[in-house]
Amino acid sequence: MISFPDIIHCEYNSLILKKVSQSDVQYIWEIAPLNKLFLVIGSKASSVNELHHLMGLDWTSWYLMLDNYGYSYGLIRAIPEMDNSISLHGIGWTQPNKSPKTFVYSWYAFHFWLFENHVDYTRTYCDVDNTNAMKFILKSGYVYQNWIPSFTNNKRVAHFLIKKITFFELLSQKHIQFTLKENNFREVIPKYQLEKSITNRAKQKSIEIIELINKSELEQFVKNHKEVSFSYYFRLIPRPLVYIIVYNNISLGNMILIELNKQKTIVLFVSVVIDLPTSLNLVAKLKSLFNLNAFDLILLEEMVSSDSLKNALSINFQYSGNHSFPNAKSWGV
Repeated sequence: MISFPDIIHCEYNSLILKKVSQSDVQYIWEIAPLNKLFLVIGSKASSVNELHHLMGLDWTSWYLMLDNYGYSYGLIRAIPEMDNSISLHGIGWTQPNKSPKTFVYSWYAFHFWLFENHVDYTRTYCDVDNTNAMKFILKSGYVYQNWIPSFTNNKRVAHFLIKKITFFELLSQKHIQFTLKENNFREVIPKYQLEKSITNRAKQKSIEIIELINKSELEQFVKNHKEVSFSYYFRLIPRPLVYIIVYNNISLGNMILIELNKQKTIVLFVSVVIDLPTSLNLVAKLKSLFNLNAFDLILLEEMVSSDSLKNALSINFQYSGNHSFPNAKSWGV
């Protein structure tokens, strides 16, 4: 069992990870975006006394992310799991005119400390609807494992894992270094700054789904795809609508939309390899743009290797193909 220190300090990166004491909870109640904090806790608190109780559970450790000047940037929650691993969960915020880098570096620093203390891998998990959290988890090196139904509500939870060797390779690629010191609470901690936190400041790269209306472009699309599995859709009358999928000014491929008897069917023809964060963005765009609901279908025509897109579809929708025939790629909304 790991013994978590009171304080983990990295002066070089101007960050302090302070184990949350009961005296810190009032500050957290005042400064943190509570709706997001309750998602990490898994329960709501109607008063600071209830938050005291929820954050004081014996089996979990909370750390407050601070810089050397007393500004806070988020919280990390460390939970011992049944397989003797540690699962980590976080909530971040930024301060006016301050860089959010402290949050990111604090998240990495806590992993660094764990892996330096004989942990071989860490886990994390989140609600499949929390796309922003999943994208941050993936960017910090975690690999998607699976999703399972939640036992407490009618939701699904995506699980991720990162191994020690993968993490240190990531730090090397990003040229991030840490020199960490452990201390007890007697170390001088800067006075907490009480400026209100800011959330959702991250830049979003959007996916565009644009209908093709030029006749020559439509004919070229049909010609290019006449040998694919789902080409029979092209012969429907009226013809399906054809779209181009664009991300960051790059074409990812095409899709067609068929609507028969109030059922929508979308066939994706993705022609470039895309990562899981981009795939999650694409699926979120499809859900919102076309108002997908029960009985609608998503079909995938693999033009290239598309494991990330299949994972994104499976995170959001139910796989409804025949598992004995992997080429039957169909997801029921």
